[in-house]
Amino acid sequence: MEIEYIPVADLKECPGNARIITEAAVDYVAESIRDAGFLNPVVIDGRNVIVCGHVSTRAAKKVGLDVVP
Repeated sequence: MEIEYIPVADLKECPGNARIITEAAVDYVAESIRDAGFLNPVVIDGRNVIVCGHVSTRAAKKVGLDVVP
């Protein structure tokens, strides 16, 4: 596995994501990112569609990160 830093603006949410993402979840993860940094990379496919990490990506946007692992 190779970890790269990708601009948040380049990532696309998966339209088939069945998870309901609440603002409370985004706020919780945003606070974690502020406290400890971005610990788990976002998993994407070859088209920059998020496979895992939808909440983390939204939280990264909320805290103003330009790139995510």
